[in-house]
Amino acid sequence: MEIKIHISDTCQSCGGMCRVPVGMDIDANDQPYTRHKPCPACEGGGRTGRWISIEEFAQLLVTLTQSTNH
Repeated sequence: MEIKIHISDTCQSCGGMCRVPVGMDIDANDQPYTRHKPCPACEGGGRTGRWISIEEFAQLLVTLTQSTNH
């Protein structure tokens, strides 16, 4: 049996931006703009959960510790 840990990660669908483009429209000043809707994968939160192995978690901790010490 492999031990897995559930972590919160940046949404891969929207890149953490919380929204996705759905098309172009024209505003009141006749200027084009991009319309957006909440990301369906993270429901507009910008984060999604994923399961990682205990080994991946240990490596993640080492990487984070090294990046904060410099």
